Amino acid sequence: MDWSAVPFGQLLRWRCAVLAVVVAAAGVAVPAALAAAAGPLPATRPTTQSFRLRIFRLIADLENDEWALREEATRQLIEIGPDIYAPLKRALDHAGTAELRQRYLIITAAIKEKWRDISPDGGPLVAGFQAVLRGPEKPAIAGAGLAVHVKLCNVGVRARTVPDFRGYDLELVDEKVLVRSPRADARVQIRKLSAAAYPKERKAAVYDEDGADTLVTFQSGGTISTRVPLSDMLTLAPGQYEVTFVWYTAAKGLLDDALDDLSSNAVRITVLPPGEQK
Repeated sequence: MDWSAVPFGQLLRWRCAVLAVVVAAAGVAVPAALAAAAGPLPATRPTTQSFRLRIFRLIADLENDEWALREEATRQLIEIGPDIYAPLKRALDHAGTAELRQRYLIITAAIKEKWRDISPDGGPLVAGFQAVLRGPEKPAIAGAGLAVHVKLCNVGVRARTVPDFRGYDLELVDEKVLVRSPRADARVQIRKLSAAAYPKERKAAVYDEDGADTLVTFQSGGTISTRVPLSDMLTLAPGQYEVTFVWYTAAKGLLDDALDDLSSNAVRITVLPPGEQK
């Protein structure tokens, strides 16, 4: 069969059926055109699978014969927000119809209008959230307290309730080391930018071993800022480092519609020897 001759909307509907019924079965062959049209297969988390499947179905409905279904799909995709950019652009690039091109312009313009709280300094959006990381304003001194500050922003159009932070894993990217805690909701990634050596003593930061989850509600446009004490996890030697904060939105299901974990922007940190200041 010539898959290139099949309308994109039909390809995507078939793709949805494949994902919903047989994608996990061993040895199932999915036509290459179908895979290229809808992008990578979903991750193994059921909520991630169902959310991606929902996006695929909505994009397919943008070319539905019924006007009401096209309108409803447009409304829902706008509500989902920037997470739909990549699959919608793939749909448009894969021989999109005039109707799809028009809907693409309407949806992207509406998202830009509604989602106004996005910071140019923060990391990529996930499920309507953005993480903005700030480093210390001046170089730190080795052996002294060192912290970064992360601001989580609900840049979406609806209120969300999530668990408060209970701890942070520590990842030393250069050494491919991840120090874990079962209570961690996020991890701090550190990467060396100089020849400094990591200390042998390193640990995850845990602040609530046994307590019940504390829930935090973010209104649309709401933010919460948290101090992340790096010195509770390790003592950095003099040198230069890059730090990133990753919230386990997908890995631990903190946001049921998260396709990925939420990563912040990266910040650079300079650590000076004791007694030396700039």
